[in-house]
Amino acid sequence: MRRNNRKIWSRLKSAGILALGAALLAGCSLKAPAAKQADKDAAPVIQTVNAAEVKKQRIGDPIEIQAEVFPSVEMEVQASMSGIAGKLFKSRGDAVNEGDIIAHIDSKELQLQLDQANNELSKAKAELARVNRSHEAALAQLKQSVQLATNSYNQVRNAYDAGTASDAELDSASKLLSSAKISLESLKQQQQSETNAVQSGIQSAGMLAAAAEKALGEMDVKAPISGILTDVSLEPGAVVQAGATIGLVQKLDSVTLTVSLPPSYLGYVNGKKELGYLPQDGAQEKPAPITYLSPNPDAKTGNYVLEMTVANPDNSLKPGNKLKIRLTKEEEQIVLAIPTKSIVKDGDEAYVFVLSGDVAKKRRIEPGRVNEPLQEVLSGLEENERIVVSGVNQLHDNEKVQLPAAKS
Repeated sequence: MRRNNRKIWSRLKSAGILALGAALLAGCSLKAPAAKQADKDAAPVIQTVNAAEVKKQRIGDPIEIQAEVFPSVEMEVQASMSGIAGKLFKSRGDAVNEGDIIAHIDSKELQLQLDQANNELSKAKAELARVNRSHEAALAQLKQSVQLATNSYNQVRNAYDAGTASDAELDSASKLLSSAKISLESLKQQQQSETNAVQSGIQSAGMLAAAAEKALGEMDVKAPISGILTDVSLEPGAVVQAGATIGLVQKLDSVTLTVSLPPSYLGYVNGKKELGYLPQDGAQEKPAPITYLSPNPDAKTGNYVLEMTVANPDNSLKPGNKLKIRLTKEEEQIVLAIPTKSIVKDGDEAYVFVLSGDVAKKRRIEPGRVNEPLQEVLSGLEENERIVVSGVNQLHDNEKVQLPAAKS
């Protein structure tokens, strides 16, 4: 009997457990659809963000870059002839005019050539005088003979015409006159031939002397242009070779300011005709016309060459001086600028979220200069537009947002 009671109790217990489990399962199945429906009915979460108005602001001080001073023109001073350095007429730092003698180069060889040529010239002139003297008496005598023969012929001719002289006498007088003239002409030709020979020697000697004098004249080292003499490398007594550079003349009444311009600064220069530079004496900024901007960057540095020409009448700017060049003016520092924290970077591109009502729209911009906490905007935004300045990394394009509630 007890055994039967235990069986019945065991069955009831099992049935109760099953009933309880069924009830629990039924409850879960009823609650799950209700929870899902509650989630669907819940309002979406709208992100609260801060916004700012796009406006023009001062991005910083004018952009400056260093320039080096170079002479506007620089020419080498070269020796035309070889020789020994003699007297120096100018020193380093002296002002020179074009054609001024800087130094003299001595050449014993050229001097010897000139002496020999002058000696030959003197000998040739002396020979010409001797030839002229040697023929002078003979010519005078022959001229007299011609005159006497002419007088004799005239007398015989008159007599022949008068019938008192024979044909033989007239013929003899004519032959004497002709012989005298032939002798005179022959002596003249001889004198001319000897004179020509001597004069040829005079001309040759004269050309040699002139060439030697010209060469000696080129031994004077002269300034090729007007300017300041620099880098003189010549001492008296030194051996100098033809074509050797012994110094430089720099034209400094105007100078060139040269800048190695990074590519990132190229936009501040393009389209401009002049820039400002700051003199070393602290004086007010002065204009400098742009005379050259290389079209391509340097292969080694990657920078562009920028050159400006500046008048320098008082030589206050010296080669090697360093000056500051202003690439931008004060008014160029007032630009559209936004907080740097409002910018989202995606690779090489930059974006901001522009508010259109309560919707944040993603827009690409072109950023410029940075001066924390601001960054210049070159394109992509307009003044007075409103942009999101907080939580931008969690936003999506065309996402609905809300601004913080105003405090009473």
